[in-house]
Amino acid sequence: MLRFRVLLLAAAAAAPLFSQAVTVVNAQESFVFENVRTKSDDGTVEFSAPRIEVQGANVTRAQLERIAGASATEAERFDFLMTLRARRISIPEMTVQNLEDQKSRIVVRASVAENVDAGRFDRLALGGFDGVFVGEGVGEGTLKSGPIIMEGGDFSKLLAAAKAGAVENGTAKLRLFSWTGFEAAVPDTDLPPTAVGGNMYRIAIGSVRAVTDYAGDLPTKATASFDGLVFTAPPGSEVGRSLAGFGYQRLELGMAFDGVYNPAARTFQLNDYSLRGANAGALAISGLFGGVAPDAFIGDGDKRLSALMGSNVTTLTLRYVDSGLAQKAMAFYAATQGKNLAAVRRELTIMTGALPILMGGDPASLRLAQAFGSFILEPKSLTVSLKGKKGPITWADIANMGDPSTFFSRVELTATANQ
Repeated sequence: MLRFRVLLLAAAAAAPLFSQAVTVVNAQESFVFENVRTKSDDGTVEFSAPRIEVQGANVTRAQLERIAGASATEAERFDFLMTLRARRISIPEMTVQNLEDQKSRIVVRASVAENVDAGRFDRLALGGFDGVFVGEGVGEGTLKSGPIIMEGGDFSKLLAAAKAGAVENGTAKLRLFSWTGFEAAVPDTDLPPTAVGGNMYRIAIGSVRAVTDYAGDLPTKATASFDGLVFTAPPGSEVGRSLAGFGYQRLELGMAFDGVYNPAARTFQLNDYSLRGANAGALAISGLFGGVAPDAFIGDGDKRLSALMGSNVTTLTLRYVDSGLAQKAMAFYAATQGKNLAAVRRELTIMTGALPILMGGDPASLRLAQAFGSFILEPKSLTVSLKGKKGPITWADIANMGDPSTFFSRVELTATANQ
């Protein structure tokens, strides 16, 4: 399986290796390969491209053919990707075909890599892709994507870690990621195409964009947005019935992220990490974290975990603004229990009265109970904030708090409703 992944990477970065008919423009630097065709190790998948252009490369035709041969090892193929340099690699069209059913395929258009340098690149772009896949007895699924762009990438350490068999220890850099437009239709394997309303799950994405600034290898600022995610389930599916029970015909979601890391102060300011849903609500998390060592971002797997556990929470705030989800959830629960909504509200309000006991008699417990009770009666917004009573608390300390009373004796919690 690993060899197959390496082959796929090599095909995308330098697929001329597998040419049937080759035109050499300049044996020192540039190659044009025509009618490229190769198969996966198990012979079930075929890669083909009418034309591939490689300009300003640091490899010869013989080296390319050697790495494509059956005798090349996975380590050699990794080494190839980790040392390949090229001014430009262009694949106007590439098809990935399933040879078992002869129907499932993905066609990738206008692939271009610029200034490839030993696992790093200035720009990698796909004009888009279209695909179809077959499920026996349930119809064809489809994929359609618009442009995907990546800039300022450095995957050299990730490739080295993958070669060593420890991909979790690898890190990567990417200054820009942009994805515009995606649609997928996936058949439900338990429903026939003739089912009322069809048997297709449909997913659409408007756009995804992420930008990261770096100081050397350290990320110092990152922003991301995920807009226009729409999910629709077949009406007859279990998921479709569950959504309908909540009063939704489809889900419309979006996400945002904004964070800043200060290497000198070792602080991470989470300005925004939010998920929003149309006719549902928006949940946002923000906070300040201290003692964040650089290894949290650039260390290997164990060092990353150790650095994260050693960091601390200075402040953390969760804010939820309701746009219908709370009301729908309570109504759904009431229906499953055979009760009316007013009765469920009363029960939930009574349950909030247990907070003082749960919090070990903490003086703030009555204010928390009042805030949660107010939200249940009239769900508009709820904000919960926490900080250590005696200063920042490490994640390791939080993980070792064995019971609620210990947690609340160390942490100051505040909550406000409908403000």
